[in-house]
Amino acid sequence: MRVKLAGGEEVTGVIEYYDHSFIRITRQGEPNLFIFKHDINYVVELG
Repeated sequence: MRVKLAGGEEVTGVIEYYDHSFIRITRQGEPNLFIFKHDINYVVELG
C-alpha cells in the first residue's frame, strides 16, 4: 500500500493493523510506523 500524508510525504508498506484512530505500516528495511488517520490524504493499493 502507498499512503500519502497530509504534509505531502508518501510511505509504502503493508498495513498490518488498523482501528478507528490509526494504522500500522510495516516496511521492509525501515522502521514500522503508526500513522493517525487524520494525517492521511489517501491510500492506494499497489499491484
